[in-house]
Amino acid sequence: MNDVQDPKKQVGYLQQCLSNDNKPLISDIVEITKAVRDALAKCEKCSLLLKTVEEHFKQDGRDDTNVEDLLSRIRALRVVAETVAPSPVKLFLREPLAADRG
Repeated sequence: MNDVQDPKKQVGYLQQCLSNDNKPLISDIVEITKAVRDALAKCEKCSLLLKTVEEHFKQDGRDDTNVEDLLSRIRALRVVAETVAPSPVKLFLREPLAADRG
């Protein structure tokens, strides 16, 4: 599987976002965000990762994030983790999840 991002596809996503007048791409984003946060908070390891990502947003001065923002941040961290070795981001993303696989 090729995890390299297709620049044309990414530009298309950006154009879609920009043409949407800053409205969420998902119509019921508030409820979906709440459901995702609630589910992640129930998982011992996921809740730590969620808190860490949300803390990154707070450090950036953002307290109004939604699931789209969370996914975008996680995808960006994944790209960094896969292209920079050794990376603290790679350890952050992979070590807690590897423990679940046993």
